Amino acid sequence: MLRLVRMLFGRGRRWPNVLAEEGVVFSGCGFMGPVRIGYRSYANDSFFRNCEIGRYCSIGRRASIGAAKHDPTALSTHPDF
Repeated sequence: MLRLVRMLFGRGRRWPNVLAEEGVVFSGCGFMGPVRIGYRSYANDSFFRNCEIGRYCSIGRRASIGAAKHDPTALSTHPDF
């Protein structure tokens, strides 16, 4: 298993809750909560919150993963419920 390393991301800011395997490139991205990123994945100018990104993933510009808070066990996420 490849060791997980803490990395510097985006515009020179340190993200202490981000664990990334080697070869990861996430430039201009925002992170909130614990985020794990797999080997050789990359993204530009996106937002990630409380998620795990697998290995060899390419994520499009301005993607937003895990940004909304909702109950995943609910029947629906519609406001009427």
